[in-house]
Amino acid sequence: MKAISLIQPWASLAALGLKEWETRSWYSNYRGLLAIHASKRAPSYAREFFEEAFYGFGPLTENPYESFDDLPRGAIIAVARLADVVPTEELCPPGRRGRLSERERMYGDFSPGRYAWLLADVVRLAAPVPCRGNFGLWDAPPELRDLSWSFARNGDG
Repeated sequence: MKAISLIQPWASLAALGLKEWETRSWYSNYRGLLAIHASKRAPSYAREFFEEAFYGFGPLTENPYESFDDLPRGAIIAVARLADVVPTEELCPPGRRGRLSERERMYGDFSPGRYAWLLADVVRLAAPVPCRGNFGLWDAPPELRDLSWSFARNGDG
């Protein structure tokens, strides 16, 4: 299983199923199971974004986090299926509204020249799996092997 690191709160937004598209500056041919890793990094812009992301559209009923410091970091927090990778222009044609909700637009950088990664069948882990992250796509820790087999047996991966 591959993994990808996201800065909080974007990692938890994906884990909670509130962020369907992850945007990147690069394309990937990979499709399949993808572990969502919450990086340890906590930049000030992410702290500021937390309030807007989790409360800007009204309190989220799915939100188990009261503050930015409650967000797990330095751990795998969810598993998803990377279903597709498309140029952002397909979702947000220049000069047109596109097919993204206002919330989804707020949660990603859909500017031209980037790629949108569709995260499907997201399952938030009951307990984060601590591990070190990395840049790009990287191999998830062996502790997730049982979970990936479970996904495959259920036809999700």
